[in-house]
Amino acid sequence: MDTSKFPKMKLPEGLFANYKLAWGKFVDFNLENGPSCPDTAGFIISVDMETREILGNEDKEDNNERWFGERDVAIYDHYVASRKYDGIAYVSIYGNDTATWDVEFHGGFDDLAGGELPEGVTEDEVYEAIGKEADIYQLYEFVWYNKERSGFEEE
Repeated sequence: MDTSKFPKMKLPEGLFANYKLAWGKFVDFNLENGPSCPDTAGFIISVDMETREILGNEDKEDNNERWFGERDVAIYDHYVASRKYDGIAYVSIYGNDTATWDVEFHGGFDDLAGGELPEGVTEDEVYEAIGKEADIYQLYEFVWYNKERSGFEEE
């Protein structure tokens, strides 16, 4: 996938540091909205793990649509208060000529929703790398507070 025309933001330093690029270049975090967005079930934050960049959506003028793929975005208030995303996170891993695989996290590794884990990789390893509630919240919070950026600025 050519991401050269996508708006981008650098991931916060150290976030998802245990992720293994051999698992797949791209990771999509599909997160649930809270009750303040009753007409939009969730949103997606896409990350290029090779370049360590959050990928926005091309040709979107609305900041939420650019970075979350939806106009209405708001997680539950108690997730914000606890600084942990405690909802169900559906995560897709793909790219690098690897098979696509999907996992579900909810307070830990909940389910392999599609595909197979890479050979020799454990559920705990995947959870520690990309499924921890505080890390997912940090990703959401970072994008939320930086969504005004166009994604085309020089770093």
